[in-house]
Amino acid sequence: GKDLIVHAPTSAGKTLVAELAMLRLFARRLKSALLVPTRALASEHAASIADSYAALGIQVIRSAGDSSDDDDLLMHGHFDVAVFTYEKFASLVYRDVGLLDKLGLVVLDEIQLIGEPGRGRVPELLLALLQERRHRGLGVQILGLCGDFTDLGGLPEWLLAEVVGDLRRPIPLKEHGVDATGLFTATLRDAQSIEDGQLEHFGVDLTGIADFRKDLIAERITIAVVGRLLSEGKQVLVFRSSRAKVRQTARKLATQLSLPDLGDLAATLVEASAGHEGSRLSRMLEESITRGIGFHSSELDDHERAFVEQAFRAGHLRVVVATTTLAEGVNLPADAVVITDHEFYQGPRNDPKPYDAVQYRNMAGRAGRVGQGMESGDSFLIASTPAERGTLADQYLLTRKGSISAGMDGMSARDRVLAAGAIARRGTVMDFVGVLSNTFWGYRNRGDAAWRERLREETDEALEYLSALGVFQRTGGRDYTVARSGATCALYGVR
Repeated sequence: GKDLIVHAPTSAGKTLVAELAMLRLFARRLKSALLVPTRALASEHAASIADSYAALGIQVIRSAGDSSDDDDLLMHGHFDVAVFTYEKFASLVYRDVGLLDKLGLVVLDEIQLIGEPGRGRVPELLLALLQERRHRGLGVQILGLCGDFTDLGGLPEWLLAEVVGDLRRPIPLKEHGVDATGLFTATLRDAQSIEDGQLEHFGVDLTGIADFRKDLIAERITIAVVGRLLSEGKQVLVFRSSRAKVRQTARKLATQLSLPDLGDLAATLVEASAGHEGSRLSRMLEESITRGIGFHSSELDDHERAFVEQAFRAGHLRVVVATTTLAEGVNLPADAVVITDHEFYQGPRNDPKPYDAVQYRNMAGRAGRVGQGMESGDSFLIASTPAERGTLADQYLLTRKGSISAGMDGMSARDRVLAAGAIARRGTVMDFVGVLSNTFWGYRNRGDAAWRERLREETDEALEYLSALGVFQRTGGRDYTVARSGATCALYGVR
C-alpha cells in the first residue's frame, strides 16, 4: 500500500511491477487507473492487460480522447483497470473530482514527464491534487514509473514515496555517433570511457549535395547506415523529427534499398482496413510496406499504426521509420536504432529546439530490449560532419542522465494560478499561494523566502487579471471562485 517510484532503465520490468500492483488492487475489489503519455500507448496497454489477465475476469477500459473511448463504462464504474492519457484523465477529474473516489491506485507511466515544458503541468497538477486529497484523508496509492535519471530532483521526497529499482540496463547498449566517412565515436551507455573507430567498407557519396544542406547529408548517411545494419541481419527503427520527414525517409529507403517484395503483407493491411475510409496516406503506407519499409506517425489511423507495430514485432517488416513519439514507451524492440535529427523545427521565426537528454535516451533505448532474444543493442546518431560528430558525442553520448524538474517552473504566473484553481476551486490569495507552494515546483523552491514573496505578489496580480477575463469570479471581497471555464483553461493556459 506504500507510494512507490520504480526507478529503472528501459526494459527493466517497470510495467510488470505496475501490473502486479493492479492485480493486488483487483484482488481487494478496488479499481486502478494507468496514465500514459500517448493514445497509442493507451491502446497498447489496455489490450495487453486485457489479454494477459482475461482468465481472471479483469475488465479493462480505455479513455484517451477519441471515438473509441469507454467513457460510459467509466462513469458507471464498470471497470477494474482504466487506461488513460494524462490529458484525458485530467480533463475528467477537473470536471468531476469524484472520479478519484472510485480509485485505489493511480499508476503514472513515464512520470518524468512532470519536468517537460508545456505537458509537465498536467502530471504535476494531478499529483498536487492527489496530495491535497490525501491531507484530507482521501488518499489514493501512487505508483510512478520513471526512467533512468541520475537525480530524481526531490520528487520522491515531495510525494513521500519510496524508491525501488536498479539502474543497471539488462541489455547492453552501444551508442554511436557516425559521419559520412564511417568514422564513429562510441560508448556503452553510462560508461565513463569513449572510443573512436571506423566502420569497415563504409562511405557515403555526397556528390551533388551542398555543404549547408545538412538535412540531406544526414538523410543520405541514414540510408547507408540502415543498409549496412540490414546486411548484418538486424531489425532497425529510424527516428525523424517530423511527420513529413518520416514519409520522405521511408520513401527513399523503399526506393534505394531494394528489399524483398512484401505485397502479401500490404494486401493484409488492405483487408484489415476494410470499413475504414482510405486516404492518400493509406495508399502511401501500402506502397511503402510492399517495398519492405513501414512508417509510423500520428497521421496514420489507429489500426494502421497497430498493423505496422505488429508487423515489426513479428519480424515481417525489417525497418520502420517513426516520429519521436514512438520512443515514449511503445513496446517496439529493435536490434538497432538510427537517429537522424537532433532538433525540432520551431517555425521560420524561431531557432530549432535541440533534443534534450531524455528524448535522446528514450529513442536510443529502444535498441536491445530484454525478453526479445537480443544480447545487445546498437544506436547510431547521425552527424553531417566530423565536427558535428564530436559535438553530438559531448551533448548526448557522454551526458549524464539528467535531473527531473518541475513542469510548472516554465509557466507564467497567470497559468500557475489557473492551475491552482483547478485544485482549490475557491479561496483567498493566500489560499492559492498555499496550493502553489504545495506543488512539486513549490517544493523545489521551499527554502527561498524571496521566491515566496514574489509568489504572493504574482498570485494577487494574476487573480485580478483572470477575474477581469471572467475565468475567476470574485466573491465576498477577498474570495475568488473558479468559473466553469477555468478548470478547462488550467490544462492549456491563457493565450
